[in-house]
Amino acid sequence: MHELLIIEAQHIEKIIKISSKLDKKESDCCISFIIDPKKETLELIGGHAPQYLHLTLPLAEKHQLKKRRFTVDGEYFSQIPTYAGKGNSMLLKLIDAQHSPNLMGITTDKNEFLSCELAPFYKAHKAFIQASAEYVYEDVKALEVSRLLHEVTPHAPVQFVAFDKENKEMRVQSDNNLELHDIPSDVPIPTSMVLTQAAADELQTLCEKIGDNNIQIAQHDENITFKTGDMTITHSLAGVDEFYKNEPKVYNQLGYMIMDINHLKDRVKHFHNQYSKIKQANQSHLLITPEQLYFLNLVNPYKFDIPIATDAISFTDDQLYMLHLRSIKSVNIKDVTTSDKIKIAILKEAGQESEYKLGFYKDITHKYSYASIAIEPAPDDMADAQAVIQNAKESEGGESQGESEGPQGDLFGFDV
Repeated sequence: MHELLIIEAQHIEKIIKISSKLDKKESDCCISFIIDPKKETLELIGGHAPQYLHLTLPLAEKHQLKKRRFTVDGEYFSQIPTYAGKGNSMLLKLIDAQHSPNLMGITTDKNEFLSCELAPFYKAHKAFIQASAEYVYEDVKALEVSRLLHEVTPHAPVQFVAFDKENKEMRVQSDNNLELHDIPSDVPIPTSMVLTQAAADELQTLCEKIGDNNIQIAQHDENITFKTGDMTITHSLAGVDEFYKNEPKVYNQLGYMIMDINHLKDRVKHFHNQYSKIKQANQSHLLITPEQLYFLNLVNPYKFDIPIATDAISFTDDQLYMLHLRSIKSVNIKDVTTSDKIKIAILKEAGQESEYKLGFYKDITHKYSYASIAIEPAPDDMADAQAVIQNAKESEGGESQGESEGPQGDLFGFDV
């Protein structure tokens, strides 16, 4: 006797997703099935504790299935889409054997019959289902969550990121460095939560798929669970207690500028893409004077002087800093502001003599930067930088224009 369980082709992507959560080295490398004809649903649970994934799929029409629960080997399950063939539904035979364990089997396109014994429903999966049903979820708009998660991009990959709804702040830990950043006033914060990079990526993917619908989020112990209409998934937040105990780095603002960021980004892109020597050296300089901001490149044989338009400079003496082109090139200015002018500031870590950053701010009133890149004071290059500026100033207006004798004919006899 056997029953036919059909997992239709449009659900294969989800089967592959839950299979990707399995690790054959782990003892819980298995998938549990719950077939409920009354609800017309098939539930699948897999992954590794505590990071389990729970899928709910509709049963195929006109099925003849009875209610049952069982578990199947994970390595076998992960191969079933391949056995079914690309783009095909999975036709699984559930065989009730009289004198041996029950089986799940599939016939390949080469007429091979590959079957696997069924095991009792896995206890850890049962406990996960019961626990996840009791979590206290917040029901939030997926579109708002998706927009909020874009704030993580400049800091990725993160170890942890915590969103504080009350203070509109973001606590970010990357490479064991902990910093605070402001969240712009126009970005909604539907709920306070903490995520790892893997959890943030998963949440972003879920939000993009469900669009205008809501998503449920529950944080519990050192885990966080996301729930949609057909999926429940838990991510581990192991180490989050230590994350909250750590003190964030404090940066003192040495000075700021309101400047034309698009001009700077355009020159960075130009130098990086068009000059192999500059790209290889991966460096340029910012010279700040009380009157003017200059973007310089001193990589031999070049001496480039790019004055950057500014509305305000708070520095009272000359400052020179070296920055890495690839770092500033990676800052997404469209995420910072829709305006051409933004605030940037030179930041120095409190108590440290060598930790400097260039901070980018969405709003002049913000306490913390939106994004930042490492920079280095470059006093040894000051003489070269000032010489480049002086040469540029001396060359201004030096071109001889000659006396105009009226329109000049071109080689073909036309006036120009």
